[in-house]
Amino acid sequence: MSGAISVALGAGVAFLIGATVPILISVITPVTWRDECTILAVAVALEFTSIILARLGHTRIWQPLARSVFIGLAALGSSYFVGSMLL
Repeated sequence: MSGAISVALGAGVAFLIGATVPILISVITPVTWRDECTILAVAVALEFTSIILARLGHTRIWQPLARSVFIGLAALGSSYFVGSMLL
């Protein structure tokens, strides 16, 4: 298996694991803490997947980590804002 394919498969698995964390948190936490716990879970999942992908790609960790967390939380915040405006 070539290096690019193994990195792509690793990325897919990392994002699958990272996506299950916030979903599980939103299901098991009380309604009063759901938003805060989901934001925290998303931040941790983004950090986790960024570190895994940086290690698999043999690249530096800090740039992908900062980019992924910033963009991911910005996307989460904008989708939360749009959703709250629609409801």
